[in-house]
Amino acid sequence: MTPFVSMGNGYADQVARFCALDCISFKEQWELLPQTENDTYLNLALRVVDTLDELKTLQGRASKEDKRSWQRMQCVQRADDLWVSEEGKLVLPNSLLSQFARLYHGQAHLGRDAMIRSFKIDWFNPKFRHAAEVTCHRCIICQQMNAGKGTVVTLSHIGRAGGPFSKMQMDFIEMPVCGGLKYVLVIVCVFSHWIEAYPTRRNDSLTVAKLLLSELIPRFRFPVSIESDRGRHFDNEVIKLLCAALDIEQKLHCSYGPEASGLVEQINGTLKSRMAKMCAATNMKWLDTLPLVLMSMRNTPDKKTELSPHEILMGRAMRLPAVPANALVNITDDMVLDYCKGLADVIRSFSHQVEANTMPPIGDPGHTLQAGDWVVVKKHVRKSCL
Repeated sequence: MTPFVSMGNGYADQVARFCALDCISFKEQWELLPQTENDTYLNLALRVVDTLDELKTLQGRASKEDKRSWQRMQCVQRADDLWVSEEGKLVLPNSLLSQFARLYHGQAHLGRDAMIRSFKIDWFNPKFRHAAEVTCHRCIICQQMNAGKGTVVTLSHIGRAGGPFSKMQMDFIEMPVCGGLKYVLVIVCVFSHWIEAYPTRRNDSLTVAKLLLSELIPRFRFPVSIESDRGRHFDNEVIKLLCAALDIEQKLHCSYGPEASGLVEQINGTLKSRMAKMCAATNMKWLDTLPLVLMSMRNTPDKKTELSPHEILMGRAMRLPAVPANALVNITDDMVLDYCKGLADVIRSFSHQVEANTMPPIGDPGHTLQAGDWVVVKKHVRKSCL
């Protein structure tokens, strides 16, 4: 028996199954089709309805519900028992939707609308639109070549932080080499948006661990959690052991989801933009402008809380040349105890103001994907180092 005959016999068996189980969904029909590089078996689809007698037989095997739906759509059964539409086009049984969708999609990989227009020339079946959509969606070549929007996922909110430096995000930015330094480790407090930036020679795990132990933690506190992307300088054994030893929860953001690191990514862009502007205005090197830019960003009020990071941490605005010194804090007594009480009240009120403007996380994942589903992943190519 030749391969062509075997393929034809196999296809005939499938058609028999479709006719016997005409109520199965199009998705199940599509999955039963053989996935081969050669679409010769699709050419056999025309042989199933090569004669009107064969089409009449397949229409006769349609379910009663299908025939009633044909009648509701003004389809009629002619004297020769063939079902035709109001315009005289042949009615395609539901059992053949999957084959004809693959047939009209073809080697040219027509889109859904083009498939429907071609189909409507000779055939009638309103369910062909859904069949065309599923066929285009399941075509790997179309998914790779077409400029689609992909799976739209509703963005959640960053979880609330318990206080200053209880939750932090960190990321590396790459800069032009200056004094042997090429990278900057940016760490931001999720609660107050206070920014720390450390110029480094390398962007590796040892550098991250050293800066956390010698700079950040001794100056502020042990954080409850540290968030970052899945770069090799963060996702490695050194950082995992460090976090485990210090009882810090390490949270790695989802791959291909830069929105999870939206806070630090936005700050990275602002930091580089302000350094570039200051370098252009003063002819200074970026390494010299970094402390000045950090001071400016720490003193800039947030548009939601209307408080600057300095106010949230220190309980007062940063002292500037144009502001009188005695107008910064409203304290009625110079005693240290009264000062501490007043400062605590101010910081407490600022903390409530920050929490009131922080959205809680969304429980709904915002998509229908399940573990084990196959998806097409876009390959991201980095075009510049900015």
